[in-house]
Amino acid sequence: MTNKEWWNEETVNDNTSDFLKLKVGDTKLRVLTNFTKVLTLFKGVYPNSKYAGHVSESYVPKEGESIQLSGWAWVIDRESGDLKIAQFGKGILSSLTQLKTDPEYSYDGFPMPYDVTIKNTGDGPNRYSIIPARQNTDVTEAEMNMLNKQKSIKDIISAIVEKQNKNAEVSQAKSDFEYPTEEINSSDIPF
Repeated sequence: MTNKEWWNEETVNDNTSDFLKLKVGDTKLRVLTNFTKVLTLFKGVYPNSKYAGHVSESYVPKEGESIQLSGWAWVIDRESGDLKIAQFGKGILSSLTQLKTDPEYSYDGFPMPYDVTIKNTGDGPNRYSIIPARQNTDVTEAEMNMLNKQKSIKDIISAIVEKQNKNAEVSQAKSDFEYPTEEINSSDIPF
């Protein structure tokens, strides 16, 4: 099965996960929190590489390993109304930063004052584009209450790392993991 076919499967829109899945087409969302920087280790060659856990910035990949950088944040998935953890790569993060510096769409922190629609063509490295809403809208009190009940992204990453370190195969590769302490500052993007 090719990567394109995988993205077109019906299961991509499965809303049972706490993680946002960007389907082919439009995904409308509101970014609620700043992004936390996460480095993920993969073994093998894309697109068949296997997830191997999270690593610190000091980890040096071995032959056949690669590190993917992403930013994680809480978002509201406007289709389901649920809070989800978004895992965005450099392309989407850079696009959000460009909005922050645009006179028409600038914003000073989180939650963002407007929704964005992420368009996914399903093809190639430049498959994502972002379209901001034309009007600012408030995040509702109910939405903020949902957010306030959630663990922080840093706590979630820490729990994931703790679980991965219980797995002997994974923990051997990342004995130097340090819990991420920094949030991604918009001036740091692109990484």
